[in-house]
Amino acid sequence: MGLWTFFEGFLLLANALAILNEDRFLAPRGWRYSGFSGAKPKSLKWQLVGLIYATQYMTLPLTALNALTVIRKSVPYAPSLHPPARPRNNVLLEDDLQ
Repeated sequence: MGLWTFFEGFLLLANALAILNEDRFLAPRGWRYSGFSGAKPKSLKWQLVGLIYATQYMTLPLTALNALTVIRKSVPYAPSLHPPARPRNNVLLEDDLQ
């Protein structure tokens, strides 16, 4: 599991948060951003609501990152610069003596 896999995971999570509909999902649960009044509480619930709304405003960067991911997935991998490791067994080969 590499850095690219973590990037894809966070991108999927950001996409999931960005498509949440306020009227269908957030409002029936009392998670409206307009519910904030004055000082914002520091509870986990309101921090998640703030994260959801921040993600919904970042649609243009999300679109660019999605396009980058699609391009990256569609381009075949370049051949490795290092040759594949040769399986070793308990037999001593002539190449090993050099």
